[in-house]
Amino acid sequence: MLILGAGLAGMTAALELRAAGYKVQVLEFNSRPGGRNWTLRGGDSFTELGGATQTCGFEEGLYLNPGPWRIPYHHRALLDYCKRLGVTLEPFIQLNHNALLHASKAFGGTPQRIRDIKTRLSGACFGAARQGHAAKQARRSGIGGRQEILLQALRSWGALDRNYAYNANLISADYRGYAQGSRRRPRCGAGAPASRSSCRTSCNRSFGGTCGIFACINSRPPCFSPSAAWT
Repeated sequence: MLILGAGLAGMTAALELRAAGYKVQVLEFNSRPGGRNWTLRGGDSFTELGGATQTCGFEEGLYLNPGPWRIPYHHRALLDYCKRLGVTLEPFIQLNHNALLHASKAFGGTPQRIRDIKTRLSGACFGAARQGHAAKQARRSGIGGRQEILLQALRSWGALDRNYAYNANLISADYRGYAQGSRRRPRCGAGAPASRSSCRTSCNRSFGGTCGIFACINSRPPCFSPSAAWT
């Protein structure tokens, strides 16, 4: 059997065919196996098909998997091969709330913390949901027990104030963080809340999709990655 390509599909096919008793040969165009799966370390260089060459300047011990760099928890077949072949895995940190998001057309090009953007978006959404609920209830008489539970949930999830509005205060600061240079007081954890920006700015198209990607099933924690010893 002749297999074209030493990517994961090709090597998996070769493994299973050999286990079934076939004689297999794999042909690969590149000088390395893995296909789109590969690792770059300091000193490595790569030449694009167009001729441009880039050299990685990472310090010792740092590396990057520029191809598919995560293994979602529900990719059971791939995880099974890792177990069978003794490939050590490590957690892949998919979401870092302290990481920075950058878009040249949002916030004047100033990078923003993910925790800040996520809290602003949820606050705007839950605040709007509360306004719509209030308008609906105005046409009805009274608020039942279930509606009250819903209101309390909206207030908690959206970090809303007692008036069900999203503002810069100690409630939202527990999610977004505090203004730069502000010190949290011990025990109560209070500090100067970060300023509130407009919903229009927070919902910039460059940020909205980025925050939502963490809820996608292929990006949802837990995710895994081969340990440095295997890449």
